[in-house]
Amino acid sequence: MKRKTKILISALSVMFVAAIAVAIASFSFAGNGDEDGLLENGEIIADASQNVDTKTIIDYIIDNSNSEDPEVDKIYHIAEISSSSASSLETFVSSNGFKDYVIDGNRTIEQAMADGCIEYKCFGGNVTSDADLAYISKADFIYVSNDSASKFTKDNDMSEKLYDLLHTYAVGDFKPLVIDSPNATTVDPSTSKNMKDLASSVFGPNEKYYYTFKWASNLSADQYLQHAGGSLYLGINGQTQKTNGAWTEVYESDPTASASDGSSAQPMSMAKILTIGVNTTYTKTDALLAGNPSATGLYAADGSAIADTATSKYYKLDANSIFYKNGYNNRVGVRPTYIQNDIVTLADSESVDFDQYDMIVIEDSCYNQTITADLYKKFASAMYGKLHIVYGADMGTSTDAAIEVPDDLKETNYSKLFYMVATTEYVARYENIMVTSRADFSVVTTSKSAATAKVIADLINASKYRGIGGRGSSASSFTVLEIQPCYPIDEAVAQEVGKAKPRSGNASSIYGSGNYYTAPANVVNGKTKEQLAENTEYYAWELSKAKLADALNLPIDKINLVQMSSEEFACDKSEVLGKYDLVYIGGNTSALKDVLEYRSLTGLARWGGTLKSNSGSLDMSKITTLPIYTMYSHNGDIVNLDLSAMAQSPGPANSGTPTAKVRLNGNYTDTFTVLNGNDITYNRYEALKEYVDAGMPVVVSKNLTTAYTLAKTDGYLQNSIDPDSNMYKLLAACEGTDKDNVQWNFNQTDVEDILSDGSLGDSLTGYVSVFKGGAADTPKNELSSIYATSVKRPKLTITSMPATYNRYDETSQITDGTLKFKYTVTGSANYTVKLYIDDDGRAFLYWGNPNIYYAELNEDMISIKGEVKKLEQTVNSFGAPNPDKRVKGEKYKDIYTEGPWFYKRKDNYYLLYAAGGVPEHIAYSMSKSPVGPWKYMGEIMPLQDTGSFTNHCGVIDYKGNSYFFYHTGKLPGGGGFGRSVAVEQFEYNADGTFPVINATQEGVKPVGSLNPYQRVEAETMAFSEGVKTEPNDRTGIYVSDIHNGDYIKVREVDLGKKGASKLEVSVASALRGGIIEVYADSIGGTLITEIQVPHTGGWEAWKTLETAVKQGEQAVSGTHDLYFCFKGRKGCKLFNFDWWKLVE
Repeated sequence: MKRKTKILISALSVMFVAAIAVAIASFSFAGNGDEDGLLENGEIIADASQNVDTKTIIDYIIDNSNSEDPEVDKIYHIAEISSSSASSLETFVSSNGFKDYVIDGNRTIEQAMADGCIEYKCFGGNVTSDADLAYISKADFIYVSNDSASKFTKDNDMSEKLYDLLHTYAVGDFKPLVIDSPNATTVDPSTSKNMKDLASSVFGPNEKYYYTFKWASNLSADQYLQHAGGSLYLGINGQTQKTNGAWTEVYESDPTASASDGSSAQPMSMAKILTIGVNTTYTKTDALLAGNPSATGLYAADGSAIADTATSKYYKLDANSIFYKNGYNNRVGVRPTYIQNDIVTLADSESVDFDQYDMIVIEDSCYNQTITADLYKKFASAMYGKLHIVYGADMGTSTDAAIEVPDDLKETNYSKLFYMVATTEYVARYENIMVTSRADFSVVTTSKSAATAKVIADLINASKYRGIGGRGSSASSFTVLEIQPCYPIDEAVAQEVGKAKPRSGNASSIYGSGNYYTAPANVVNGKTKEQLAENTEYYAWELSKAKLADALNLPIDKINLVQMSSEEFACDKSEVLGKYDLVYIGGNTSALKDVLEYRSLTGLARWGGTLKSNSGSLDMSKITTLPIYTMYSHNGDIVNLDLSAMAQSPGPANSGTPTAKVRLNGNYTDTFTVLNGNDITYNRYEALKEYVDAGMPVVVSKNLTTAYTLAKTDGYLQNSIDPDSNMYKLLAACEGTDKDNVQWNFNQTDVEDILSDGSLGDSLTGYVSVFKGGAADTPKNELSSIYATSVKRPKLTITSMPATYNRYDETSQITDGTLKFKYTVTGSANYTVKLYIDDDGRAFLYWGNPNIYYAELNEDMISIKGEVKKLEQTVNSFGAPNPDKRVKGEKYKDIYTEGPWFYKRKDNYYLLYAAGGVPEHIAYSMSKSPVGPWKYMGEIMPLQDTGSFTNHCGVIDYKGNSYFFYHTGKLPGGGGFGRSVAVEQFEYNADGTFPVINATQEGVKPVGSLNPYQRVEAETMAFSEGVKTEPNDRTGIYVSDIHNGDYIKVREVDLGKKGASKLEVSVASALRGGIIEVYADSIGGTLITEIQVPHTGGWEAWKTLETAVKQGEQAVSGTHDLYFCFKGRKGCKLFNFDWWKLVE
């Protein structure tokens, strides 16, 4: 089978389109250890590592430094923004420490970084010059240092321009940012330290983040190693230590001598443990290594004998010993055969290379000992290098102090930036952010260890570098999309936080007033519960990088997990097929209102009865008849607009109009309205359906599968998924035996906690949550299987590209029209690359009266990128100059007033607006750029009798037609403040300009026909006269206030070739009812049928009636406009009308 897959890979304003033929002949599961394999028990092991770029961002930085292309910037630019003076980062760079330990020490390729290719510059926070801002904006790495000697305050703040720039750098461009916390520190200049300070200030506060494990005196070695009794100990990752070269090789016979049979000695692995003490008592080491016999008869590679000495002891790791069982991580299962235990004094440890050891044991004799500042930093450096360090709890402990923002930092640009990228608990919000302190960061930048510097390397690899990598990039990573109905919350955490922060008043029994409810911006996103302090509020997504890495055999740093609510996804413009390797669709409604909460809607009885049965209990059968869907819905919550809550009193219609009220029988009263739903858009439905049809892997969660099955079975009589939603259509498209790339009923809750070994990310609890594996129907195996048997996404990695536009840097402007790219393609040997000039993906916001303001939005679409700007109005651009430059009494071509409508069509940008003051007409300007220069093009809709002194507009293209929307006050009761929306169809001129558009009453031509042989809601109408609509808890919206002579017009109704045999209607009347006459083409035209509506027992006592439709020669067939005309007693309301349907 061959599939043609169009891959779109976005790169700023340029998009490559690679049409790639992916051949999927068959899948062999013979299993040679390197390919996807089928085990004897039927478990499929998917190895997705073959579908990711093995090169890291560090590797690409090295490639650039060695490039021979004169157009490539070989220099890696580092900028420090300091509240006082340069930090130790300056010396770290100038002494080649950054090159040697961050870059070269953490590369995965053979080639090292070229000399002289790192540049460092330091700036103060008040920088304002364009030259300085240009350098900072182009920087590849930025450190914002907050020195307590002269910290950031209101009087020593960063400039507004710098704040805007750093905001864009970190959140918009996703480049690496290291930032000091508001608790400013400085590097301690003292020459001596105390081991107690080391434990309380360095080891203790970081034991949840690194591998410094205190050992309580009441715990045995067995308990300590088993993570019991409060111990946080985690087993050593033997595979990592072995791969990194920490283990040496020894032999059980002389390797230089040949055996009698001609064979040679085989190497055995040996790891090292370092014991540090002051005397000869080694209690902790002895307890840890108990049960392992002394090793004898060992040889080094040169044939020299290995034997115990006073400073080195050798052990053979026994399978029954506690260190064999729990000293090394059991999940990894890689252990050395022998252990070398080196013993040094505390003073002598300063000259020892810690990186060669698997573990350092600090004996109790070191407690309260004085050490040099260099040794203090050496221990801290070992901690940052994630070396296992064992020490006694009595040596020193730390307490978590409450974090408060200092008063002199509140409302500063520095604090605004900090809390934009970090929470109030000093947790980074994004993977490209490192939160630290000047003192802590100096430990890293003064070390001479690649393991310690890896914290910086990890940050760089998680960030974007000149268009490569970072959030949103899918070229060099395995990219997964998770879609949920909402941002899911951890309800247990919400309840716990609520106990500490109870709500007041009537809501005191509900979940508390934590960040979920009061400050969503402080909720951590992108981290799991295991990675956060207890009761930290976080978004509880069902997937995690750890779960994916474990199931798909991937390095965790090669996974790019994009998680969106359905509303966020609906606004996202990314191309799905070319970006994602797997799509997961869930049904987590934890942050949405439960259907039972609708009991609290006051007034439901008045609008359609009660939700309770005759006995007073909740009637679930009545709830399911409500048009309420709690998972995916085209419409959102029903909201009661309560008149009394708005401090208004009901009264006659002429006594003043309360806000958001309806008029019922001459009085204003409260009612209900419907909020926007959380369905995906039709465009997003098509993108996902294209993904499914291409054979790419899609996983549907168990709760969503259950909800879909319920909606499929019960239709509208359920409360989970709206059967009219686009999400329902997508799930229907996924269904079927031919969709072997869709995993249904994925049990997202079937997880288990395993001890962390570091390969699946950091953990504060010592555990990592992963999907259960084993049997074929376990989620780990299902995830592996669906990926293994689906189409794999080829990837295009851009290694060199034009510079991103930078307003401070003239060199970033493209002047000759040349765009030069370099790229690599993986996952396909047969591909074609075409250059496609597309919209650049930027979003702008325009507003203003009488000035025109605009701002570019960040990728999150809710925050502004850079500064708010004001357009310069001139006679040429908008018909008149800026308001402050207009000459009184002078007549201009036109005058911009308000209501800008901004969009792009083909190569032109348009800005339409209300003009001329009051009354308003519609004018427009055009440009070749979203930010101008603009050219005034004239009027679109001149002044005319629209019945409204104001007029605002909008323009769309739909199904090949162009439509112009505007305001009218022509409906009964309308006017300047009672405007309705009208629409006219038009065609652009050949040069893209507008024709003059006049208001009409004809409306627009239909773009399709209506099927009358399925239920049609009565409120479906092209025009009406006299009628209104009202909501009902059982039926939804219906047509009401029907009087004699009123009518509804429905356009383009396709009656088919033979016409209908009968008509069904749902109606209700508390009086005598009336008659519905149905005509074709006009009122009084061809009568199709009529039906008598009787008294039904109430205005919402619905009855379904039916009547015959004219047959034979009198039958009406084909496509016609239908008119539903209402007749009855004059002056009184006749009946309510819910729906109609024709029967063939």
